[in-house]
Amino acid sequence: MARVIAKTATVASSDDARWAAVVARDQAADGAFAYAVASKGIYCRPSCPSSRANQTNVTFHASPAEAEAAGYRPCKRCRPHEDTSPEPKAAKIIAACRMIEMAEQEPTLDVLANAAGLSPFHFQRIFKSMTGVTPKA
Repeated sequence: MARVIAKTATVASSDDARWAAVVARDQAADGAFAYAVASKGIYCRPSCPSSRANQTNVTFHASPAEAEAAGYRPCKRCRPHEDTSPEPKAAKIIAACRMIEMAEQEPTLDVLANAAGLSPFHFQRIFKSMTGVTPKA
């Protein structure tokens, strides 16, 4: 934990370190800052998988709100303005598990996915990654 905090503090301290985090697509730097690309008019997370911008077109901002205040829009690929914490996904999986437990007949994947507001493929992938088994199992 201390290593991650120290790394984030280092990333937030200088533009060279921030650029290195962007080049490395460092997920540990997500949330420490956002970077904006003037030529595209967008801002991204440091770990954004989009094509790398020219360093001369990049500016760094302390938060997504600061980047938006500077006139940039959020990237549609990495969605830096959205929360990526696992809690919303976990709540959907917990609700699906309760639905499976309470059902008299085994619910289909489509029914579970619709209740969670996800596509069947995405729901099954998240369910398996969080529980270790498929909904059918």
